[in-house]
Amino acid sequence: MHLSIVEQTETLTFVRLEGSLDHAAAHEIEARFLAETAARKKSVVVDFSGVDFVGSIGMRLLIAATKPLYREGKKLVILNPRPEVEKILEHAGMSNVLEISHDEAAARAQASN
Repeated sequence: MHLSIVEQTETLTFVRLEGSLDHAAAHEIEARFLAETAARKKSVVVDFSGVDFVGSIGMRLLIAATKPLYREGKKLVILNPRPEVEKILEHAGMSNVLEISHDEAAARAQASN
């Protein structure tokens, strides 16, 4: 799993994930992901276009970042998940917890609201 910071502004963090967000990968990136997202207390867009799988531990990581942001009035938006990954997220009920977008401008707008 590769995590890169695409953009940091005063109000938004834009993160790109690439690879499989399985058990091992989630543990590998957990500390950095939470430091770059939840700890910054600003809205986050996570580009999921390069994620080919997300497991339960990966979803737990997304929730761990989303909860503290929500308490601060901020959001985490998943951008461009592959159809098979989006289906996994939806079947797990994740679309009730975080927002999913297929357009970068819309994702940025969702994160700002």
